[in-house]
Amino acid sequence: MPSLLRIEASAQLEDRSLTRHLTEIFAKRFRTDAPDTKVIVRDVGMNPIPAIDHQFIH
Repeated sequence: MPSLLRIEASAQLEDRSLTRHLTEIFAKRFRTDAPDTKVIVRDVGMNPIPAIDHQFIH
């Protein structure tokens, strides 16, 4: 089964973000061509990755 990793990085809300709109269109089109695709969404705009600190390193 194919997988598609969709990374959202815009801090704009979905109705205001052009890139979020474009990735949605792309993912829908991709799934039209490959309906058994597993889509994994990571939203680093709305859920930022924490900074690496000394506790993480150790």
